[in-house]
Amino acid sequence: MKPSVYLETSFLSYATGELNSDPRTRFRMDLSREWWSRKSNEYMLYVSDTVIFECQRGDLKQVERRMELIAQATPLVLTEGVNTLASLLRAPHLIPGNAANDALHIAFATFYNCQYLLTWNFRHILNSSLIPKIRSILKEQGYELPDICTPESLFD
Repeated sequence: MKPSVYLETSFLSYATGELNSDPRTRFRMDLSREWWSRKSNEYMLYVSDTVIFECQRGDLKQVERRMELIAQATPLVLTEGVNTLASLLRAPHLIPGNAANDALHIAFATFYNCQYLLTWNFRHILNSSLIPKIRSILKEQGYELPDICTPESLFD
């Protein structure tokens, strides 16, 4: 069975965005596109309602590109379990209320036992100071936090 990957919105945005001259942004875009073209078929791909909602906003051309990638992934259903986990992560000094969707991304990937959560969101998702706290909260609930990573981590 293929490993499972939850595709977070930032990854999809970098994989489909208009090419950018900023070196860091361009690097992330190039790496995301390369991973998609070379590696995505080696994984079971998943997205959530939250990803779909976020990807449907903005420039119509960009929306269309993101939705083409999303069409190749399996959508995950919002459940009470996902909501409960997300609520636990939206706590003071963890994931603030204005980043509720970031808590949902982690909750979806965790609840559905995805092995990886693929993201470029370093603020609230791939944040080394938050991950131990998030892992502890999820472990108390009987869940294991997926490996949160960038596409670079999923190359051989």
